[in-house]
Amino acid sequence: MERARERFERIAEDESLILAVFSNPRKKSAAVRKVSLRPVLLKGELRYQAEYAYEKKVTHENLLPGEIADFAVRQIQASFKQADVYTKAADALVLANKPDHVRVTEKPPTKTMGALEHDRKKHYLIPEGEPADFLVRLGVQTRDGQVVAKHRG
Repeated sequence: MERARERFERIAEDESLILAVFSNPRKKSAAVRKVSLRPVLLKGELRYQAEYAYEKKVTHENLLPGEIADFAVRQIQASFKQADVYTKAADALVLANKPDHVRVTEKPPTKTMGALEHDRKKHYLIPEGEPADFLVRLGVQTRDGQVVAKHRG
């Protein structure tokens, strides 16, 4: 387990994590089916967002970079038998059929880093801030290009 902890600590230091997916619950009756961990920028600072997938809902938790090694080891020891870890350097498969016996295999990387922004810009059919003369005359937009609320569907 120390090898896995060291690997996650190194990933946190390098900021190379693209995605980590913890799956295959140790108990079939477990409420959480899968946990995903990905980097996000919150207010300009790097955080890691843990997404807990239940049967009918999803919840999120934001972690500091120094917390992801403990988080990952805790997930592998207590909750899940498998972790797929995608980094800039390599893809790793962590298998832990028993909490004490962990096997790690690596392959060349298959994923690339996507956008880290937490709040993505929405793409509307009628763009905000760009007034179109005919839409202003129809009353769909204001003169400064904002879409009128009742026409925003």
